[in-house]
Amino acid sequence: MALLQALLAAREAGSSGDATAPGRIAAAKGEIHVAHFDHCQRGEESTADAAWVRALCARLGVKYHQGQWCSAEHAPSPPPRASEAVLRGSRRRFLVETANQIGARCIVLAHHADDQAETVLFRALRGAGLHGLSGIRPFVSVHRGLTIVRPLLAIPRADLLAYLANLGSEYRIDSTNATTEATRNWIRQVLLPAAEERFPAAAEALGRLAEQAAEHHALIVEQAAQLCDVALLTQAKSTEAPATLLVLRAGVLRAAPEPIAREALRILWRRAGWPEQAMTATHWRALGEWATQAKREVFLPVLPSGIVGEIAGEHLRLIRAEETDRCD
Repeated sequence: MALLQALLAAREAGSSGDATAPGRIAAAKGEIHVAHFDHCQRGEESTADAAWVRALCARLGVKYHQGQWCSAEHAPSPPPRASEAVLRGSRRRFLVETANQIGARCIVLAHHADDQAETVLFRALRGAGLHGLSGIRPFVSVHRGLTIVRPLLAIPRADLLAYLANLGSEYRIDSTNATTEATRNWIRQVLLPAAEERFPAAAEALGRLAEQAAEHHALIVEQAAQLCDVALLTQAKSTEAPATLLVLRAGVLRAAPEPIAREALRILWRRAGWPEQAMTATHWRALGEWATQAKREVFLPVLPSGIVGEIAGEHLRLIRAEETDRCD
């Protein structure tokens, strides 16, 4: 829950109570809006959650907005199952669209310290780099004028539940969080508790790791952005389409530490409008080695989206074939 002049609050899956709502409303200097997104994955329980939040908002005199992943085309049959990534993306789009419609400056989410620990551990097990190990960030800029904020990120879940219990406040819990089928649930229910038996402060330590990773990553990004301005010679593109050619100064990239050069290439890749989803850590490392060594014997495989690299004297050329020239 939040302030319109500062915030739009979204109810996250998990435990959600109304204990602090009256206090926040009393302190508000603007209008409060609450946004709830129904994932439509838990049948009647999911519908009941939405009804509970709607009733709470009505009781508190707070404006309520609801979105849902399921649509009329699925009725009357149950909606199909969706991946966590698809649902997260749909929820984020709904929150951003709602915030834009009402003119909110912030979207407030209720991620807590345990969410942070689970995220960092999950990403570490998947081999994430510094960016991934940075975990959930307390402030994320969506666009100029709209920021996602997470004020509870340093507070353990147990403390939040104890606070609700102390006030006698009602709250809702997503029953699927108790299962271990999903990897994140397994980390939450099995792996993290096992780690905390041997290392009681494991969750707190993972939170510190996220902060340190974020600080180091921010430093690398800052230096890489400066390198981009010097390394980029030409970016060829037509109208609003993604770039078809990047020409880079080989000497500039060779003089930079490879991690900085690799991050600069990632930034330039993004600015060119090239897709990143299919780029793995192996792809980025190969691209970084090719760019910093700049020798013909360093082979650069064809990258996702048909992007290839060429060495032309003191210049490096990254070329993306036109969609019409490529055969899928």
